[in-house]
Amino acid sequence: MIIKNLNEVQSLYETEVAPGVRFGEPTWRINIGHSEHVTFNFSSVLDAQHARSCDYPDLIDFIKILTAYTFPSSPTNEMRSWRSSLGMFATIRRFAQDFLFEKFFVAKNTISLIDPSQIRQFLNRSAQLYEHSTKHQAIILCVPRLLRIWCFASELDAMPDWCRANFVLSEVVSKDVEAAQRALWERQEDGEGGWMPLTAHQIKMSYDAAHDYLYIFSDAICEASRLILTRPRFEGGQLMPVRKDGKTKKLFKQLEEFEAPFFPNTDNRIFEFIPKTKSVKSKGYTSGYQDRTTIDIDSVRPEVINLKRACIFVIGLLTGMRRAEIAHLKTGALFVRDGVYYLTITRFKTASDPKKGKRDTIPVPPIVVKAVEVLEKLFAHQRQAIGSDFLLLSDIVTSKQFEKIKISTIGKDVHAFILESSGEPGHAHQLRKSIAWLLISKGEENLDLIRQLFGHKSYGMTLRYVMRNELLSGSVMELLEENYTEDLQKALTKIANGEAVGELADALRRRSAQLYPGQILVSEVEAFVRANLEAGVPLFISRIPIGGFCISQSDLKEKKPPCIEGTDDEKPNPEFCDYINCPHVLHTDESTKNVERQIVYYETKRSYLPEDGDDRIEHYYESRIEENKLLLDRLRKDKQRIIAREAANAD
Repeated sequence: MIIKNLNEVQSLYETEVAPGVRFGEPTWRINIGHSEHVTFNFSSVLDAQHARSCDYPDLIDFIKILTAYTFPSSPTNEMRSWRSSLGMFATIRRFAQDFLFEKFFVAKNTISLIDPSQIRQFLNRSAQLYEHSTKHQAIILCVPRLLRIWCFASELDAMPDWCRANFVLSEVVSKDVEAAQRALWERQEDGEGGWMPLTAHQIKMSYDAAHDYLYIFSDAICEASRLILTRPRFEGGQLMPVRKDGKTKKLFKQLEEFEAPFFPNTDNRIFEFIPKTKSVKSKGYTSGYQDRTTIDIDSVRPEVINLKRACIFVIGLLTGMRRAEIAHLKTGALFVRDGVYYLTITRFKTASDPKKGKRDTIPVPPIVVKAVEVLEKLFAHQRQAIGSDFLLLSDIVTSKQFEKIKISTIGKDVHAFILESSGEPGHAHQLRKSIAWLLISKGEENLDLIRQLFGHKSYGMTLRYVMRNELLSGSVMELLEENYTEDLQKALTKIANGEAVGELADALRRRSAQLYPGQILVSEVEAFVRANLEAGVPLFISRIPIGGFCISQSDLKEKKPPCIEGTDDEKPNPEFCDYINCPHVLHTDESTKNVERQIVYYETKRSYLPEDGDDRIEHYYESRIEENKLLLDRLRKDKQRIIAREAANAD
């Protein structure tokens, strides 16, 4: 890439930060491949604060400078892929909105005067509030890394004087923040409050990163690790450094010629073996010194860890396995039956003896097969050294010779991988919920993501596959149980009892009458959900602001409901709920009463309008009154028809 040092350029706004992309442009759209690009939009950075970015040019310049130094080839060398850069851009926006703009550090003369104590106070407040807000969780987990980049770029003299950091990281990241980070991690690891799934953004970014590690980097990482771990040892058993002479000269030559793959669309290799020569003391030479050439191999282990994390993420996401179940995976657990790969696992939570667990098999998609095969290859040397048959174990064999990985390590690995890949915190307990959430959430984006994850052409095929895996299908019911079962039970019961009205109620009543005549029981809720999923029907359940429920059983390809159509993404937003016209609304007695209240509300608002007021406002209130009256009339007629039909059936 072009970006080098923004402190040395003569004209900042005309400087190219990437080929064909100038610093002064409001949006940086950077091509990183033949048909791939990344976009950094600076014109909407402050939209959340109801402020226009163009009114604060100095602040936007500062944001752009920080963003440029998260690029893969920037002087800080902090980010090695564009995926990580996009993740950090989200952190920069959060920092700009919640600290810089909030404290009105929006001009050069104020940004240059930022006091370390102010940043420290900002982080400390997030540490105090993290239990109540995901925003504050993201701040204490992500912003310190951004501050490190800012400090490092300043130390390199790469920041203009007016935005140079006048502090070191230890001055602003207090012990309270570090304690909050640890506490948050422990809480997440235990699954406390962890029902919330990963966002589609987190899943997409993390999955793409894992895919690269498995299909582009894994062969090189496994081979480099094997070469390094099997090098000669000293008599005491310690591994020798890789030198140009002596017993490691053959390995030196192999590593010197080793070509590791590049991170996609960058000039950065995942690691490089560069010979270094320095003079060392030696009694065998008259001068007392000799030149010794070695190769630094320290860059390999971090990539071994990243590859392991990618494999764990894929396995956890696409199998529904818990941390303990992943930790107990054995080698040779894959087998093929009827053309489908299966994985032999040990289940603990549902076993009669949770300590021993019970043996089970689950179908797995191709990328999980790849992940298991990579782990078998990656840790083959360590496995042989301690005589272990567990799939996952420490990459460094210690004197304690642990035969398998710690359960807590799996949680830390998942957390680190999601944070690095997406720029947002996530944890292992969320993985099982994420697939469940995608399966029951409406939105074409979610359906496409599900198809991508499992490699199936149709959504129905994915659902049939998922229903064969009790861990995944069970996670769907677990999510519904924690968040929707009570609502869904009430909704179905009202349908069966004739208490719900509207088009959706009639459609579901016909369906549920075939499956479950009479009262809807809790056990039948599960059967209802399974029946829909097995039929390949996406299902979404939620409460709506007016009361009643929103139940969708369509893939929404032809027409999106108002709650999605009015948003910028594919997620429903209750703010845009059109309970009057939306076909997905299930009206109940509660919602009917609230429609009556809406009519009174708008009539009251209209009565307070001045006689010489704006006619458009009066027309708006009149139209809302009329729409709600028509809906109320329709609901009452539906209710009367249900009562009459039940009376006829009783006779």
